[in-house]
Amino acid sequence: MKKLYALCLVTLLAVLVDVVLFHSTTANAQQNTGNYQVVRVVNLNGTSFPLTGTVVGFSCVDNQNAVYCYAVTKQ
Repeated sequence: MKKLYALCLVTLLAVLVDVVLFHSTTANAQQNTGNYQVVRVVNLNGTSFPLTGTVVGFSCVDNQNAVYCYAVTKQ
């Protein structure tokens, strides 16, 4: 029975050491809230459309047989 307790203790210590030493902190999604811009995408029939920055989101809405699309870009 003492061997089982010792094994459990060693395992617990190994997990704690792993968490403390080898895992980095989590990233905060609210950091670096730089310049974001919502852009309406008008040309839906073409194969591409010009956007500046990095696209971080895209959405389309169907409203009474009209489709409206928007892109969110990070400048």
